[in-house]
Amino acid sequence: IYLFGVTGRLSCLDAGSGREIWARQTAEDFSAPDGYFGAGSTPVLVGDRLIVNVGGREDSAVVAFAADDGRTLWQSFDDAAAYSSPVAVIISGRPRVVVVTRLHTVILNPASGAVVQQFPFGARGPTVNGASPVLLNSHVFVSASYRVGSVWANLQDPQEAPVVRDESFLATQYATPVVVGDRLIAVDGRQDVGTASLKCVDPASGETLWQKDGFDYGTLLKVDDEILFLTCSGELIRFAADTQSYREIQRSMILQSTPRAYRLPALANGRLYVRDDNELRCLHAGVID
Repeated sequence: IYLFGVTGRLSCLDAGSGREIWARQTAEDFSAPDGYFGAGSTPVLVGDRLIVNVGGREDSAVVAFAADDGRTLWQSFDDAAAYSSPVAVIISGRPRVVVVTRLHTVILNPASGAVVQQFPFGARGPTVNGASPVLLNSHVFVSASYRVGSVWANLQDPQEAPVVRDESFLATQYATPVVVGDRLIAVDGRQDVGTASLKCVDPASGETLWQKDGFDYGTLLKVDDEILFLTCSGELIRFAADTQSYREIQRSMILQSTPRAYRLPALANGRLYVRDDNELRCLHAGVID
């Protein structure tokens, strides 16, 4: 089990006993500046290496660590970290890792750390990139709030200019969109400003297929032909993974011990795990009471 904590401590634990096998202090080792909320992305395991959005200085925005002992294998790119998590993809038969940093999106060769492709993404000032990149039809889609908007880029042809759209199309603060066919269903808006909307969009054409307004902000999980939407107020909403219209199935308040629940839910073996400051709950993903 690999853990990456808010202080930038990266560790490997034995899954059976919980014994710590190795640990690295990435913020210290790579002189990474403090983010607004500390470190906050999930590493990705690619073969024998763990790739982390570190945000260190001197070409260590992204660092690969040996999975067995934690030694540094390579470090790449010069930028601060984002709260977005790296995503491993295969493009034209070649493994790649897509990483959103503070002000860029970079596509790396996981074997060497070489930058294969990059484009600007993000804004200076009190902003964050929180949603993870989404791969769809050999393209990558990234989106953020704070007047950033979204970018749709061709990973098979790095010479093709990325399509940049403003916030009016989609601006998701930290909820990663889910793929339904050739479309994306996403949460549009910000947790700290007004209400949010659910949107189904075509990232290739820029068309909005449907939009439902008036929600609290939250995160999405796709489960078979449904989507689970956990709001910051602790309400879980089930709706159909339908690209034609919004069809709500069920809603229930499942977290009530604190006013806002910012933690991402987790799904494993048909069970949904949710938590707030005081409580961890396990629910059957098909029956939410």
